[in-house]
Amino acid sequence: MMMMMMMMMMMMMMMMMMMMMLIMMLMIMMMMMTMMMMMMMMMMMMMMMMMMMMMMVRMMMMIMMMMMMMMMMMTTTMMMMMMMMMMMMMMMMMMMMMMMMMMMMMMMMVMMIIMMMLIMMLMIMMMMMTMMMMMMIMTHVPGRFVGFDFPAYSVVAPDSVAEAVRKNSPLLYRETCSPEKYASCDVC
Repeated sequence: MMMMMMMMMMMMMMMMMMMMMLIMMLMIMMMMMTMMMMMMMMMMMMMMMMMMMMMMVRMMMMIMMMMMMMMMMMTTTMMMMMMMMMMMMMMMMMMMMMMMMMMMMMMMMVMMIIMMMLIMMLMIMMMMMTMMMMMMIMTHVPGRFVGFDFPAYSVVAPDSVAEAVRKNSPLLYRETCSPEKYASCDVC
């Protein structure tokens, strides 16, 4: 009996360890995922920035060219007008870029939030699973650990049970303490 109990305990310990390991693994995986996401976002941002810079330079070049052309042809007033126009264009471009950036940011935020939600969900699921497993283990171990269902569990098992254990028969308790045999069973 003692041996059996010990074995059971060992098994329980093992199970718990396994579960813990699994959870840890999952957590690490999640961390990795989030990290990856972050990295990706950063990269995207960088790319965007680069693009912007390029655009700016190009715009500048264009303006310069235009200026040169204007110098060749037109009067100062006209030139001023053109300058204004160019400025406006630049402003517009800037605004557009800003908007794009903002949009990107928003998207990223949403993505992050969703990711977090998912992770939370997973965590909760894992917790539930562990709880379930624990419950299962706790209740499916012979009743002397828990003490429920029949008083005979929490008291001492009858001789026939001990015999059954000795013979390694898998089912030991229900036979001895089933309600039909309640009267005949001396412990109950």
